[in-house]
Amino acid sequence: GIFFFRNRHALGVSVMHHYTTFSTSLTQFLLSRYFAFCALFVFLFLVIATYNRDYVDSMPPDRDLSKEIEEYAEVCGSLTSDLEGTGPERFWIYFVTPTYVRPQQIPELIRLSHTLKLAKNVHWIVAEDSTSCSPQTAEVLRRSGMPYTHLISPMPAYFERFLRKPKGVSGRRAALQWLRHHLKDLDSQRAGILYFGDDDNTFDLKLFSELRKTMSVSMFPVGLVGDYGISSPVVKDGRVVDFLDSWADSRKFLVDMAGFAVATDFLMSRPSAIMPYLPGHEEDRFLQSLDIELEDILPLADNCTQVYVWHTKTLERDRGVIQHPKGWRTLDTNLGSLYEVARYLGLSDVNASR
Repeated sequence: GIFFFRNRHALGVSVMHHYTTFSTSLTQFLLSRYFAFCALFVFLFLVIATYNRDYVDSMPPDRDLSKEIEEYAEVCGSLTSDLEGTGPERFWIYFVTPTYVRPQQIPELIRLSHTLKLAKNVHWIVAEDSTSCSPQTAEVLRRSGMPYTHLISPMPAYFERFLRKPKGVSGRRAALQWLRHHLKDLDSQRAGILYFGDDDNTFDLKLFSELRKTMSVSMFPVGLVGDYGISSPVVKDGRVVDFLDSWADSRKFLVDMAGFAVATDFLMSRPSAIMPYLPGHEEDRFLQSLDIELEDILPLADNCTQVYVWHTKTLERDRGVIQHPKGWRTLDTNLGSLYEVARYLGLSDVNASR
């Protein structure tokens, strides 16, 4: 007892030394495992990114994927009409909108339909990424009262394995195929302008009068794009000389999908023009397949000083689940019908277990 009492300080120092050593070793062990995990994560990320980048760069723009992958397209419905008005308005604008099922789909299509109805002589081509014709989309198109073509063209299963998927490309390719067939006679009643307009974008009505000036290929600014907040051709002395865009990545034409239009007679003169399955490069490679140079591009929107289209996006949300309380009756209230509409529109499901 006297020994421990006299050496209590030395014993305390020894215990603290061993504790400190153990704590330091444990910390070093955990840090080494943490950094090893981080290094492994970075390595796997680079491998995946390189794998997908090789996939993007290894596919030439004129490659016919229809022989290598299974593509499918079907016409669900169509409504045509004669041209209205006189002068510059007597050109069809073939407005191509790829879409897919989600809670925001129907309200976005309804909103877009109201814009398109205000612009005369617009033929709306809606292409769904789906294996079956959606009655909800068909209803929106019928109610719009405007000329339309409803297509389905699901993204080929071949691309499901890739991290970066070519979203919307199958629909645009199906629309191009339908348009070529529709325009094969190239009579004055069907010639016009091709434009790709997504269902979540916002369009000024001035855009449509600008589009009708297109003789071969035209370009114009798009707002709310990339880190710059805007994407646009650079115009000098009335000619396109370069591009302003925050993302280059070896693209020749730094332009957003909503930032260009093509005259249909010019499109028909380029039978090999196609939009390839190249994520992030669809616009550039499609324009390259048209075999154009900068001097062939017509700058619109007051020499690209005005913005008439914005790349807006609706807040994404999952399909909701309504918690229907026990004891609440649906037969004598509006809830039964409301629940059916919510299911039909893809807004929500009902959980009646509470």
